Amino acid sequence: MVTFAGVKYTGNDYTKININNNGLTQNDSTPPLYSFLVISDIHLNSSASQAAAHGDTGDSLWMAAKEEIDTLISDKKPRFIIALGDLPMHDTLPERASVQVRQNIEQVIKYFKDSADIPAGIPLVFVPGNNDSWNGDYSALTLPDSIYKIYGYPLINVDSLCVSGHACVENDSLLKLGCFSIYPLGNENKLKLIVLNTVIFTKSNGFPYSPDTLQQSVDATTQINWFSQQMEQAAQNDEKVLIAMHVPPGLDGYSLKDMWYDKNIEAVFLKAIEKYQNNITGLLAGHTHM
Repeated sequence: MVTFAGVKYTGNDYTKININNNGLTQNDSTPPLYSFLVISDIHLNSSASQAAAHGDTGDSLWMAAKEEIDTLISDKKPRFIIALGDLPMHDTLPERASVQVRQNIEQVIKYFKDSADIPAGIPLVFVPGNNDSWNGDYSALTLPDSIYKIYGYPLINVDSLCVSGHACVENDSLLKLGCFSIYPLGNENKLKLIVLNTVIFTKSNGFPYSPDTLQQSVDATTQINWFSQQMEQAAQNDEKVLIAMHVPPGLDGYSLKDMWYDKNIEAVFLKAIEKYQNNITGLLAGHTHM
């Protein structure tokens, strides 16, 4: 899925995001002040023709998608780019033994880094998907150091220190867990992007999160507490917040089962959404392919 969206404000007050995509109605015709590009669920199977890709993205579709993305970047000049996760093909093995799947992860990250660098350093943010860990589907986020050091995953063209007009990190204390916050337009614009690794909030039969059976619960509690603190801080600083995640809360449209396994965690999240609704300018999620 490729979506072009916009954030706008009157004076210092941001309004809700407008999404320009097939099948979605754009009620507000006022042009956005800033636009950004969102890509989700690529599921690259680079070695297969589209007919043999089994529902994933084969070579021909990937080439067409890259052309469309490059055109959008060139013509629309988004202020930042968000990739909402699930970069490689589906992998049905409990453990990630497939070299090809790992190569697909690296291939997609490299493409986006190169595309974002070309126009003049567009900030690029990766949101962890359930297929994106080196260790297997739905497992704790684990990637080799080379992915972080060579490609800059998950934040590319985002400064560690805030300088006027440049995207910068707000909080990366839980970066290796897959959650962090940045100011995508610079901290003077008072728009904060919060990225959550909601794979931590999910469970899937046959795909263990960690050999340590207690680790998922610890990570989930750590992340939801961090999120609550981030939202409280945004409210105190009179900031607007854009929230990005891979797996949304609610019911799975296919299985009709809960997306998040812990209802207490979900309740804390939904309470925060209600409490800070005046600060929230949008919520982005992938995973459902809808």
